[in-house]
Amino acid sequence: MGRSLSLLARLPSFEEDGVTHRRDCGCARCDAGFGPSEHERAEARRRWDDKRARAAAERAAARKREADRLKRAEVDLFVNDQVQATDRRVRSLHALEDRVRQDPRLDELARLRRAGLPLREALAEIDRRFPPLHAENNTETDD
Repeated sequence: MGRSLSLLARLPSFEEDGVTHRRDCGCARCDAGFGPSEHERAEARRRWDDKRARAAAERAAARKREADRLKRAEVDLFVNDQVQATDRRVRSLHALEDRVRQDPRLDELARLRRAGLPLREALAEIDRRFPPLHAENNTETDD
């Protein structure tokens, strides 16, 4: 009923490149004397090595691109965090500047100092004219 499987036993066996017949290949082509010569084997080996080297270089380049991308993303996150922190600091400084500009005591102190009053006397005069309403903002220190 079935065919003879003798032809399947004579299938070619290949080198690791998948193209070149091995030296011990027993296929009909190699038995007929059409196996690859040593020069053809060397050329096939060189092509196979070049192909593997290119594939390894492509994988290395892909790994490097991914590492560079991750590094750029990390730097972007760091810079964004720094920008946000700086923005918060600038906003708080602007709010503080607005509070200082609205404080009449500072204007009076500047006017008294321009008038030639020493600092201690000018501060005492400010405290007399403007009683401390904001105890938490009064950061007087004894020197």
